[in-house]
Amino acid sequence: ATGANAERGGTYLGTLGSPQTTLLLPGVRATYAAPDYLLYVGADELIAQRFSVANGRIEGPPMTIPGHVASTARISAGVSGVLAIAQETWSERLAWFDRRGNQLETIDVPPSLVSVRLSPDDRYALAVTNEDEVREVWLLDLVRNVSGGLVRDAPGPSWGLDGSRDMFA
Repeated sequence: ATGANAERGGTYLGTLGSPQTTLLLPGVRATYAAPDYLLYVGADELIAQRFSVANGRIEGPPMTIPGHVASTARISAGVSGVLAIAQETWSERLAWFDRRGNQLETIDVPPSLVSVRLSPDDRYALAVTNEDEVREVWLLDLVRNVSGGLVRDAPGPSWGLDGSRDMFA
């Protein structure tokens, strides 16, 4: 599991049920991209760093993924390599890009979107909106380009490992 430690800042590796953690990347909040990468923003660029789950270590040099990414962006990665990147300024569409930074397609999204989490199969996304101080979790069907609200006042959506269930705070 990866997570950010607010006091020391960075990405840590830990085991559920254990208080022990290991610092993997100081000063950055990384997102795990299966099967073997951590993604984070550095100098307005998206960085990929190979990560071995088996031994819990960073392996090899960081690699830059082309395209400008704001330092405050939030990143979600699907199992097939699809990325969702939430920038500070939102339109009412999500855009999909290839690895060279070329836009492939767009998907309609609810207004006032603040975060997105892709499902493991990349067919769906959980999105959080914040309109008039009311947070709402939406389910986006990325294949059919339709969406619907799931629950109000429940930030922090995430997917179960197999994608058959979602959860939120």
